Amino acid sequence: MSADSYRIAVGADHGGVELKNAIVEALKKAGRDFVDYGTHGADSVDYADFANEVARAVNEERVDRGILICTTGAGVCLAANRFRDVRGANIHNVEQAEFARSHNDANVLCLGQKVLEEEVALEIVEIFLKTSFEGGRHERRLCKASGSRLAMTDPTVFEAIVGEEKRQRSHIELIASENFASPAVMEAQGSLLTNKYAEGYPGRRWYG
Repeated sequence: MSADSYRIAVGADHGGVELKNAIVEALKKAGRDFVDYGTHGADSVDYADFANEVARAVNEERVDRGILICTTGAGVCLAANRFRDVRGANIHNVEQAEFARSHNDANVLCLGQKVLEEEVALEIVEIFLKTSFEGGRHERRLCKASGSRLAMTDPTVFEAIVGEEKRQRSHIELIASENFASPAVMEAQGSLLTNKYAEGYPGRRWYG
């Protein structure tokens, strides 16, 4: 996928709204496809609310990249990284932005309005959006850093579980059957693939 075709989610709290607005204008000028999750004013708000919206959009693959801004970038980064498949990086210069993408495959850029000049921040955004992940040895290291033992020892099963989770989130289904499990890894045995009974609708499941 071309960097120019990325769909981007943007969000900030009151401590980052001015820089967010500048980034939004730059994205508009560049013809980028983006969603602005706010905030849109100077009233005090909680950074986690906006970090959660952007991170969830990345997690659910509604967007390809996220950009979050608060006073220092630390708060939104901590909140975003609670979501699976979200790799938020708190960036302070262009070189960091390039390596966060090429070596770490970061998909959420976290910035601090108080610690960055606007011109530098806009340059960071551009580098972050246009730099590709190199893969190779970095793919192995990223997998080890993901926190999933299953992803390292049995990536095929890991991908099956992730895919099944996404499928169940978006489909109506009724299940009453014995499912399969990987006997090799406890993570797989405790996953949603090993339930004995399941009934649910999009966004909600009951397991027994």
